[in-house]
Amino acid sequence: MNRLLCSPLRLAAVLASGLIGAALVAVSWMWMNDMLTWDRPVDLIEQLHQPSEVSGWDQNGLLLKDGRKVALPNCLKMPATSNALPHLTRQGVEITPEGRVVGLVRIWNWCGTCARGEHIERVDIADALFYLQEGEWSIKLPDPFNSWFASERPTKGPFSERGWEISDYARFETFHRLVSELHSRREERN
Repeated sequence: MNRLLCSPLRLAAVLASGLIGAALVAVSWMWMNDMLTWDRPVDLIEQLHQPSEVSGWDQNGLLLKDGRKVALPNCLKMPATSNALPHLTRQGVEITPEGRVVGLVRIWNWCGTCARGEHIERVDIADALFYLQEGEWSIKLPDPFNSWFASERPTKGPFSERGWEISDYARFETFHRLVSELHSRREERN
C-alpha cells in the first residue's frame, strides 16, 4: 500500500491536480476582480491648446479677455441670448490653425449604464450653435439633411448645470461629422 502512494504515476496525478486547482483559483480571482471593478468610473477629459478666456459675446462674435473679437465661421449674427455659449466657453476657447473656434463642454452621462466619471469633450462652437439653431448662419443644409435634422432636434434644452445631456450630444456628434463632410466638399469645389 505504501508503494502505491509513492508511485510516480500517483505523484504526477497529485501534482497535475494541484496545478489545475491553482490555475482555476487564479482564473476565478481574475474574473471576480473584473466583476468587482468593472464599474469604476473612467475619466475622459480633453483639453484646449493655448486657450483664451472669453468675457462674453455680441452679435459679431466672441469677446476675448485680451481684447480680441473672434467671429465664428459662417455665422452672420450671434444669438442675443444663449443657453449653450456659457457652457461652451466656460473654460476658454482655442482658435485652430484652420480658423475654427473650439471650446470644452462637460457631458452629462445620466443613464448610469456606462462607467464614465468626468467627461469633457472638445466642441466646435460654430457647429454646436448651428446644430442648436442659435444665431443666423450663411450656410444651409441640403433637403434630405434638413428632414433628418428636424426629426432629431432635442425636445428640451440639452444643457443643465451637469453639462450637455449625453443623448443630445451624440446627435450633435453625428451632425458635426455630416457638417464637416459638407465643409470639406465645399472646399474641394473651390
